[in-house]
Amino acid sequence: MKYADSIAAALPSAKVDALLCVHAEGLPGLNVRYLSGFTGSSAAVLIGSRHRVLFTDGRYQDQVVSECMDWEARITRAGESFPDVISEHCRQRGLGRVGYEPEGITAGMLSALIGAGGVN
Repeated sequence: MKYADSIAAALPSAKVDALLCVHAEGLPGLNVRYLSGFTGSSAAVLIGSRHRVLFTDGRYQDQVVSECMDWEARITRAGESFPDVISEHCRQRGLGRVGYEPEGITAGMLSALIGAGGVN
């Protein structure tokens, strides 16, 4: 959690409300693991000034509980997409400007996040 706290402290100087790191199957995801401790193969972490959220799917529900106790977990349901769920979360929390890790996000996911209003 201490690394996530360091990121949260740096958000204002980066002029963003939160940082998004994504680990999708086939993409590098070391920072998701480094920041949260989550070892599954599909997840995203969103770090804001006052909250830490790990997004993943139902395959990892028990794993999230055991590995990421200090994180709010958002388990996607069948038919939900990461971009839609993350975007909705950002809107609910008033996160207008979200930075992201370019190596861990596909162009398609970035386009979906922008289209859903989750990343500016």
